[in-house]
Amino acid sequence: MRYRLIFVLRCVICLLVWFVDMGCQQSNPIDSDALDGVMGARETLFRADVRNSGVYDTSGPVGDASVDWSFATEAGIFSSPTVAGDQIFFGSDDGYVYALQRESGALLWRFKTRGEVQGSPAYESGVVYVGSRDEFFYALDALTGQVLWQFETAGEVFSSPAIDGNWVAFGSHDGHIYVLNRQTGQVRWRYQTEGFVFSSPAIVGGVIFFGSADGYVYAMNLTNGVGVWRFKTDHEVLGSPAVVNGTVYIGSEDLNFYALDQYTGVEKWRFKVTDRIFVFPAMFSSAAVGNGVLYFGCGSHFLYALDVQNGHLKWQYDSGSRISSSPGLAGNAVYFGTDAGDVFALDSNGGKVVWHYKTGDGVLSSPAIVDNRVLVGSFDRHLYAIK
Repeated sequence: MRYRLIFVLRCVICLLVWFVDMGCQQSNPIDSDALDGVMGARETLFRADVRNSGVYDTSGPVGDASVDWSFATEAGIFSSPTVAGDQIFFGSDDGYVYALQRESGALLWRFKTRGEVQGSPAYESGVVYVGSRDEFFYALDALTGQVLWQFETAGEVFSSPAIDGNWVAFGSHDGHIYVLNRQTGQVRWRYQTEGFVFSSPAIVGGVIFFGSADGYVYAMNLTNGVGVWRFKTDHEVLGSPAVVNGTVYIGSEDLNFYALDQYTGVEKWRFKVTDRIFVFPAMFSSAAVGNGVLYFGCGSHFLYALDVQNGHLKWQYDSGSRISSSPGLAGNAVYFGTDAGDVFALDSNGGKVVWHYKTGDGVLSSPAIVDNRVLVGSFDRHLYAIK
């Protein structure tokens, strides 16, 4: 009897420990409607927030464009900058992760990986999370750049991480989507798709959304990796989803931009790009979604503005080059770069050019808008603060 009692007590203790652990690790469900107008100010993630909305709760420069400061790295910059407090974080093809002073652009620290850093860092609670083409995913101390932990995948990591609660999620060219404990780097779960995962995930309502080169858009339970739904397109899905007001917006190399029901994956509408495509991949750009309008660019050289309710074209602007950069929306302007090295600010209502700045090489980096500045990288090796 004594041993049976001890056994029962041990089981009860184990169950209590398990429930406490799950309670600490459980992600906080996020309601997409409640996030509207709230999460836009969170520049600490790629595309401005966990929904990948691309909407910044600030105003950007609308006068004549000029460079406030620029910072030179040793190679081109594909990575998009993120901002936390008085720091700016980004990667470069020289293999470094950089931290700059927000106001002046002065170097605070840099961390060397063994591959190009083309994904965008994410910041949470004093830690910078970022992947590299060296196949590792890193957690770095935001003040010093010191490695807190690192996780090895079996493929290059282009995908920018999303953070929700205690979890950090990202994709890899090994075909997996990974969800790790952001404090320890331990795997919560992983899922193998049939293609590489270039797409950067969005997290809304306890569900993670992402695309894969296998042509599918996936929705999976963030806590346990159980599939919620998946939607099949006719080609690779390289861009990142934006999840806004119950709808998932994402493009495919089949030249369609899709609007899918967030909860079921049922198609609401699609917009077919029929303009001439000059270069592939064409649907690299992810959408910015705000004020009832969706903005995206592609290999046709056009930036498109669509009505979010039905996908009807409101206006389009010919930039003269492929748009790989994902647009950012701030105030009444939409900001984006082109492969020819241009940075544009367009009036978000009609597509009229507000200003234009020419860098020395392609701008595939996606702009972050803070402090009435546009922060964006160029393959001319510079990160620019344009005011």
